[in-house]
Amino acid sequence: MEAKAVTAADGSQTLVSGGSGGGSPLDTAKAPGLPCPGPAFLTVAAVVDFELTLSMPARLTADAGVDALTHPVEANVSRKVNPFSDGLVLNAIRTIGRHLRRVCADGRDIESREAMVLAATQAGIAFSNSNVALVHGVSRPIGAHFHIAHGLSNAMLFPAVTA
Repeated sequence: MEAKAVTAADGSQTLVSGGSGGGSPLDTAKAPGLPCPGPAFLTVAAVVDFELTLSMPARLTADAGVDALTHPVEANVSRKVNPFSDGLVLNAIRTIGRHLRRVCADGRDIESREAMVLAATQAGIAFSNSNVALVHGVSRPIGAHFHIAHGLSNAMLFPAVTA
């Protein structure tokens, strides 16, 4: 069966990374799930439309944005980093750095919403061609066990892991 996916948040780009998260990024009352990697979860088509993110609340926008930023940073320090992923990584970091605060302050900022979705998608492609590292390795079980949004769990771990 072929899988098709539609983006629901501008940080969670499992739709272009060859795996699927097991929880709902839009329902913070549910435990964020652990990943479901493998060919069965690889999408053959992904609809990446920033307009679908315009109604996201600021907290979800911030959590998804930190997740989106964590992806290229971890991909960049991965032992599997390569010239293909490197270009995507650098552009994603630069774009997220430029637009994350803006989109959190004004969720209707069309330019920033579009930039964040594109950067998150580039980051998803980058980490699927290199890897993520310790932040995600620790963040997933913490989020699942303590019912913490994935991006928030990343945000709590990011400073300590990257120091």
